[in-house]
Amino acid sequence: MKAKLAVLSLGLFVLTGCGRSLVGKWTLDKNSPDLKEAKTIIKSIEFTEDGVYSANVMETKDGLKKAAMRQGKYKFNGFQLKLTSKDDEQVWNALLYMTGRLDLNRSGDKLRLNKMDK
Repeated sequence: MKAKLAVLSLGLFVLTGCGRSLVGKWTLDKNSPDLKEAKTIIKSIEFTEDGVYSANVMETKDGLKKAAMRQGKYKFNGFQLKLTSKDDEQVWNALLYMTGRLDLNRSGDKLRLNKMDK
């Protein structure tokens, strides 16, 4: 019975608590793996409670790295982070740690972000 309760509690955390844990300001961990080969690097991002994000990114297009600001809506289901802006939509595999770490993985891009306002 205790095991079932623990699993249920964890499931409720994933469904309700994870989204709130994502809210706040995040910055890129300089020790993120494979930054040199990454096509998209999220240098910093802020998530608000109303499902809006604002991000400072570096993108590689035509072999050149270019800085850009992205804003739009986000959805997080505990395992995937979907960022939708007027320009594009990105879906990242996401792993959120209670320690204030967010690991993102998409098309070979691997990023680690740290929460600034823990």
